[in-house]
Amino acid sequence: MSSESPFSVVIRFYPGRVIVSEDRVVIRRSLLARLGGAENVTIPVADIVDVVSQVPTPVLNGYTSFETRGPSGSRAVPDGASRREIFASPHTVAFTAAQKGNQQKLLEAVEFARARLRGE
Repeated sequence: MSSESPFSVVIRFYPGRVIVSEDRVVIRRSLLARLGGAENVTIPVADIVDVVSQVPTPVLNGYTSFETRGPSGSRAVPDGASRREIFASPHTVAFTAAQKGNQQKLLEAVEFARARLRGE
């Protein structure tokens, strides 16, 4: 990724894709996921206070959750939240074991965007 020009990275996850650009993370869910109640979300990079991630295994899906401060100052997913609460968050994306590399690409792209925002 060039430090001189804007970037945009598209990463597939289960079920949908994440688009990371300099100023936002856009989570696009599949039609089936949206029919099940999941929603598409746009998160400004400046609003991300933490990225919590668990690597997928052959038995359990992994996840990456973008933590933001809520309007009352609380986190979108509270500390100590259960797996069920984490996966229910619209700021969480799931990865299968086969998508482990995609999860790593997502983490790198988000860290790159956050570093640019900090001026690094």
